[in-house]
Amino acid sequence: MSQLRSFAPWIAYPAASALFGWQAGAAVALGFCIVGLARDGRSAAADTVRMAALVFFAALSAVAYADPATVLHQYVPALIPATLAAAAAVSIVVARPFTVTFAKRVAPREFWDTPLFVHINVVLTGVWATSFAITAAIIAVTLTVAPHAVGVLLGAQVAGFVVPMRITRWYPAKARARYALA
Repeated sequence: MSQLRSFAPWIAYPAASALFGWQAGAAVALGFCIVGLARDGRSAAADTVRMAALVFFAALSAVAYADPATVLHQYVPALIPATLAAAAAVSIVVARPFTVTFAKRVAPREFWDTPLFVHINVVLTGVWATSFAITAAIIAVTLTVAPHAVGVLLGAQVAGFVVPMRITRWYPAKARARYALA
């Protein structure tokens, strides 16, 4: 459930935008960020996905209300996965892969500081970063050349989450098996 809370603003934005417009969508997503941080406190502050959402939706809200007619609005569907890709990449660079937040909820505590646990999370965070970056690129190009190609846009967004989710399910066991053989 905590993964859902981490991604809640990213999910709330398109839903609220579809119902109330992009300005309200940005404000609602920002509200989810603030409530999530207030509710979960310090643990949420360490969650890279939530902090990226806070910065992104604060900036998007400011732009949305300062210049409602900005062309930026058209590219928000590409900016969201681009922001997530950047956040995931930064989390690797600062040696705090964002998947660790989720992995610690399922892995026994005695594994958290092992090289294998760290390796698995660096690889998985890299997979997520790559997937988000590819998704952002596909969406940006599609929005530029064929903005009404809803099937392509939706397919890219779904694949951008489903592919790394599937890899996240099988890779840890494969890495543990390979480690056991070494």
